[in-house]
Amino acid sequence: KFEFQREIDVMTNVRHPHIAPILGYAIEEHGTRAALLGPVYDGSLQDRLSDPALTWQRRLSILADVACGLQALHTAATP
Repeated sequence: KFEFQREIDVMTNVRHPHIAPILGYAIEEHGTRAALLGPVYDGSLQDRLSDPALTWQRRLSILADVACGLQALHTAATP
């Protein structure tokens, strides 16, 4: 429960073009957790990567974007 709350706290404070914003979240008494993410207009990462017409150059560009977003989250999570 604490780990989820910590991740929510980090993600609500990070603004980055490669991270969907958190619009809200809930932690139920019995432990169920949920986060409501903002809209992602280009489709999911899975949708994009499963496109057979996707070039390796574009795949590497997507990989760089994902790494950039993860770096922003990890940098924000560092005390």
